[in-house]
Amino acid sequence: MWFARLALVLVAALLAGCPDKPAATTAASPWDEDGTVLNQLAQAGSNMEEAHVIQFLLYFPTEAQASAAAKSVGELSAGILPEVHPAKDGDDWLCLGILPMVPEHAELAALRVEFKTIATANSGKYDGWQTSLVE
Repeated sequence: MWFARLALVLVAALLAGCPDKPAATTAASPWDEDGTVLNQLAQAGSNMEEAHVIQFLLYFPTEAQASAAAKSVGELSAGILPEVHPAKDGDDWLCLGILPMVPEHAELAALRVEFKTIATANSGKYDGWQTSLVE
C-alpha cells in the first residue's frame, strides 16, 4: 500500500514541472505546482516536519549544457548537490539537484523560479521535483 502512495507522489512531483500547468505567479500559492505536490505528500502520510531528500530535475540537449547548469545549481543554495547523468529516455542529459530539506512551500516555489531560469539560460527545461515519503 505504501508503495502505491509513493508512486503517486513521485508521479505528481514529476507532473509539477509540466508545461500545461498555469504559469507560476510571483507569489507562492497553495494551488501552484509545488503546493499541489506538498498536499499530496501530506495526504500520503509523509511527515512534513522532517527533512526530505528533494531531487530537482532539469533536462538539456547536451552534456555541456547540463554541466553548465550544474555549476549554477550548485551555487544556488548551500547543501544543493548537482549531478549530471544521461537521461533514462532519449538523448537528453539530466542535471539533478539534490537538496535535503524540510519541504516548505515558499522555499520550493522560490527554487522553482531559480531552476526555470537556469534551465532557460542553458537551453533546457525544468521538469519539477520528486521525493520519497518520510514517516
